[in-house]
Amino acid sequence: MKVKEIIHLIKESLGGYEESDKENNKLLFGKGENKIENIYFCWRLTLNMLKKIKLDTSTLIICHEPVLYNIKYSLTPVMDNNILKSNKEKLELISSSGINLARFHLSWDSSQYGTNMTLIKILDLIEKKHFGYYSICELKKSEKAIEFIKRIKKILNITFVNVIGNIDKKIKRVLVVAGGGANKEFLSFALTNECDALISGDSYMESKYFAFENDLLLIDPGHQNLEVPGIKNFAEVIKHNTNNKDIKVHFLNNEEIERIL
Repeated sequence: MKVKEIIHLIKESLGGYEESDKENNKLLFGKGENKIENIYFCWRLTLNMLKKIKLDTSTLIICHEPVLYNIKYSLTPVMDNNILKSNKEKLELISSSGINLARFHLSWDSSQYGTNMTLIKILDLIEKKHFGYYSICELKKSEKAIEFIKRIKKILNITFVNVIGNIDKKIKRVLVVAGGGANKEFLSFALTNECDALISGDSYMESKYFAFENDLLLIDPGHQNLEVPGIKNFAEVIKHNTNNKDIKVHFLNNEEIERIL
């Protein structure tokens, strides 16, 4: 299959995407006419990943998060772009190899096979209201938050979850935003819709106090941990749909970069 045929297949499998995010749902590098032998799916493409795989025109990488770091310099009037070593080295490897690289963002989050729906399914939640890339859900029965959190840790195979609020509180109705939605906007939305908790990542101090003072449980297992299951799931969908077409589909797992000391 050619790059353009695979991109078309991915778009069909994902379904629609928000018009505001169309620039993050397309082929970024490479040529549509290139014939593909290997497809690599990943959450965030790191420099280490690029160095470990076969880089040529027969390889297609599909990532969810940005490939390069887009920095706006406000603290210094003049900044040498070469200081961003990872950007420079990634671009050199991509351009010299002719590798094909595409990114799919909100369409991946909102797909029936994507990050949010996969998270809902593996946590065994019942979706009550669907809003594209986030959903209001319910547990099958009310239970103490601590028991639900223990189950999240086991299912996602993680060692810790950042939690704000009363862990002995009984919860039933939750807002699920796979990725980085632990902010005041989604917390307000959760309160408006009478949710007991918000499950999302990238919480910051103000959102933590916002949740605490309004008695809304904030459960933050981490942006990456919440989205990786959906990346793996969609890779399996494409693997199934490209069966018998001489294409190998792989999943690249991001290395663990955080430590608890």
